[in-house]
Amino acid sequence: MNCRLVVSKRVDTDNAKQGDKQRLTYFDVNLVVNPVDAGWSKSTETVRMSQNPRNTSSARSVRGLEQSQMRNVKTARQRDLSSKSMADAGTSGSVVGIERSPKPMEARALNVKPAMDGLARLQATVERALNNVDPVPDIEIVVTPPEEQEAPEEKSRDPDMKYLSNNSNAVLLDDALLDDLVEAFGASWYKAFVLMGLPFMEIDTALLTSKNVNVTKRQMFRTWRNVNQSRDDLGVPLLMGALFKGGFRNVAARLQTAVKSWFEENKSSEVPFKYWVIEAYKNSDLLVPPDYPKPMSDPNLVLMSDELPLSRNLARALAIPDDVAEDIINSKHLLIDEIRVMKMLTCFRDRQARSIDALEALLEALLSLRCESMYKYAIMCAKAWVKRTATRKDDPFRSQVDTLMQKC
Repeated sequence: MNCRLVVSKRVDTDNAKQGDKQRLTYFDVNLVVNPVDAGWSKSTETVRMSQNPRNTSSARSVRGLEQSQMRNVKTARQRDLSSKSMADAGTSGSVVGIERSPKPMEARALNVKPAMDGLARLQATVERALNNVDPVPDIEIVVTPPEEQEAPEEKSRDPDMKYLSNNSNAVLLDDALLDDLVEAFGASWYKAFVLMGLPFMEIDTALLTSKNVNVTKRQMFRTWRNVNQSRDDLGVPLLMGALFKGGFRNVAARLQTAVKSWFEENKSSEVPFKYWVIEAYKNSDLLVPPDYPKPMSDPNLVLMSDELPLSRNLARALAIPDDVAEDIINSKHLLIDEIRVMKMLTCFRDRQARSIDALEALLEALLSLRCESMYKYAIMCAKAWVKRTATRKDDPFRSQVDTLMQKC
């Protein structure tokens, strides 16, 4: 803090104006104090502290400095008057009643001593003030570590999963792989199951009695796996064919990767599946059989179920009674429209006396609904099946389908 200290005396001559002062000397003071917010008042030149100044030792020191300065000024005035009186009394040839003004050199000698004494006192006062100024407190920076956020609790496993029939000894198709595949199927899991060979009636019954669909579809997959574990191919061709026919090509690629990884890890084993994999890599038809579903079979109908719209017009075209159609349309256990359409198609087929009659009626219904693309698809599948079963000339249904296809 920079300031100028002025030492002066009041002039008491008759010609001086009231309040005039004679400056004796001045001192420039550079006071460095620890950071304290202060301001000098114009009237009393007191120090204002920013934070509760009356209770701090710094404030007390400043007040002491003010009082000391006032005492020094008072003492200087008294000494000045005393020196003046002594000078008047000791002067020879003085005239009574007339004051002799001191010579310039005398006045300078008289004025310097009180000023020096005042400076010494001021320095002493400043030293005391500096000693009493509150030191800057050592600020202890406490770094509070961020609170450890608890990791979100993992979704608890479905308690009903404990009822699954797990098989820790399953070859290739272990429980983890099956669950991964089921998740990849999405809402069309029923379609993959039917193409794998599961009767739609079993799926319908399981959904009707199910309390937890996630557990139900996993258990059905495990049951299918356990039945096929006794086969040399483990049912992999059925599963792979279902994935390609149903449009699950990404899932099929995942299964192919799993087969390859299993083979690399079990080259030294004597499991029959290893030898089947060796032959399958030589003949891809073993891995993905290029067959077509039998006309009017569950796999054949399920391929059309996601292409036909659910409607009462479809039920009427298929000659399904209105009450039965309403039950199917409003059924809650049949989770999505595609499953409801599949239910209509199987209901229609089962009401026919012969499979060939059902095929012919289905083709007529598709034409009446103007579903030309599905009509052509049904004919293409039937013709491809007839061609693939050319060696089954003793099969009456094949002959009937062949005859019908020649008319179309």
